[in-house]
Amino acid sequence: MSPNPSGSVSKGKNERTFAQALLIKKYWWLHALIVTAISVIGLIALGVWTYTSVPPLVNFPSRPAERSSSLNGKCSVGSRSST
Repeated sequence: MSPNPSGSVSKGKNERTFAQALLIKKYWWLHALIVTAISVIGLIALGVWTYTSVPPLVNFPSRPAERSSSLNGKCSVGSRSST
């Protein structure tokens, strides 16, 4: 029985997998690049999801007369009733 069950020729000792390359301290910048890329992609995705899910803006009246007439005297913010 061969040590390699697939029967194919195994890689040489000088060839490394991606996981083995990440363990080498010389490639510290690769760790930083991966973390930075994932963070930036996540922030962009959150920004897109946030601003596409916002409800549309309400058209508020621009003149003070329109604002007071649209309330019809039903505003109770800051006013106290004497009961």
